[in-house]
Amino acid sequence: GDVSRNPCYTGTHGCDINAVCRPGTGNQFTCECSVGFRGDGRTCYDVDECQEQPTVCGSNAVCNNQPGTFRCECLEGYQFSDDGQTCIAVDHVVNHCLMGSHTCDIPQRARCIYSGGSSYICACIPGFSGDGHSCIDVDECQLNRCHPDAVCYNSPGSFSCQCKAGYHGDGFHCVSQVEKTKCQREQEQILALGPRGHRPIGQFIPQCDIYGNYLPTQCHPSTGYCWCVDRDGNEMDGTRSGPGIQPPCLGTVAPPVTIGPSVKPNAIPLPPGSHLLIAQSGKIDHVPLEGNVMRKSDAKALLYVPDKVVIGVAYDCLEKMVYWTDISSPSIS
Repeated sequence: GDVSRNPCYTGTHGCDINAVCRPGTGNQFTCECSVGFRGDGRTCYDVDECQEQPTVCGSNAVCNNQPGTFRCECLEGYQFSDDGQTCIAVDHVVNHCLMGSHTCDIPQRARCIYSGGSSYICACIPGFSGDGHSCIDVDECQLNRCHPDAVCYNSPGSFSCQCKAGYHGDGFHCVSQVEKTKCQREQEQILALGPRGHRPIGQFIPQCDIYGNYLPTQCHPSTGYCWCVDRDGNEMDGTRSGPGIQPPCLGTVAPPVTIGPSVKPNAIPLPPGSHLLIAQSGKIDHVPLEGNVMRKSDAKALLYVPDKVVIGVAYDCLEKMVYWTDISSPSIS
């Protein structure tokens, strides 16, 4: 029959959760208990290695049985020797920092400082705050250290700044990549006076299109008069019309031609260190991203299986695992 209908693949085998389903021919299959378990495969029970092998951990140690395995732990006053199996007596003076038996927070957040004898001091590393035994991340993004036109990314013990789309710089100082047009500069100069300035009542403010060019028709908001302008914003003779009447002005600047997709101005840039996973035939490539650009020259092959066709790539951020499927197989790797 169809091998894909085998109970091992369809999940209808009925093997124990601690067993492996071994497919045979057609619909045949067998259930086999995993290592550390015994039974007929349909029912598997844990093997108590500690009870069956009382001396497995040697002297000065206790054996703790665990599902499918066991663990040896040295008695108080003893520690594992260099072979990782034999428990030997601990000297009276212990450098807890060196032995890792201190109560400081993990090395990514704190450091243990040996102070002689069996004493030590715990201190949080820069970017974290606390008593050294418990350290919490300092959110530098709350301190507004980045430029106003940048996005701040907090990370454990640190932070990074990245200029928004349309700006370039190191994140602490960002400048617009697009040079302002004459219309935009003129508009900004008038508006820069702001509501607290001494802008005269009825001040004319030029109107610009989305590309920063002068709109062909300019109107005074107070008087209602309208007129046509050339590409430099100069009024064209004989085009001024009375209030409420707009002259038929023709555009003098063609809109720019955009080739290919462009980044939206409100797009939030990717955090530093972002990568893209690309599946092509029998391989998965790991491509670093810089802003919105792929650094293809730095791409690395994450997986190469020439006899497969890789589809359905997924990434588990917590476990840092890449999952993929082959087009011809109903399983996930």
